[in-house]
Amino acid sequence: MNGTNGVNGTEIDPCVACLLDALVKLDSGAVLVNVTVNVDLTPNNPRDLNLITTLPLVIDVDVALLLQQQLANATGLDPGATIFEICAALDEQGLDIDAVLEGLEVTLVPIVEDQISKLVLTIVAAINDLLVTSIVLTPEEVIDAVDIDDIVAQIKANVQVSLGILEECLDLTPIERGTLSINKDWFVCNNDDIDCIIETS
Repeated sequence: MNGTNGVNGTEIDPCVACLLDALVKLDSGAVLVNVTVNVDLTPNNPRDLNLITTLPLVIDVDVALLLQQQLANATGLDPGATIFEICAALDEQGLDIDAVLEGLEVTLVPIVEDQISKLVLTIVAAINDLLVTSIVLTPEEVIDAVDIDDIVAQIKANVQVSLGILEECLDLTPIERGTLSINKDWFVCNNDDIDCIIETS
């Protein structure tokens, strides 16, 4: 008899199957993003003028690998942990999506900045086509002109969808942070001096 999601009697851990499915849905090696560029044209123009445009560009980043590394980090594992090790940790600790996304953002910012610096000529050429002129921008000026946070947010949005798929597949309860107020009567806290508040960390 075949095992679950396997052949020849091989069974696949449901978590591993779910994690693989979530990772496969992410781009590996290249991500198409909309890059917003805000260029100050004042030095080249007598009027106080800015150009704000959005360009579709491909960012060279393996999002699936970054997510796997962040899942490992969020569960206290080495970034090189296998999906089997990650699943074992998820079974014990649950899935903290916020922690994964926060770690991913920190990792993505320098990667995106590096990629934008490599696309300077492409970005400047696109701007010159729009202006029907010729301006010269340094890599630093291009990075300053590009909304890096927006690019990172676009990538994170895709990852969040993938994490939602993982969470639903595993039927995990998301880890919530904050203060939760509880009805005193429901917990038989009839004494007004008793403050029935549960703090989650």
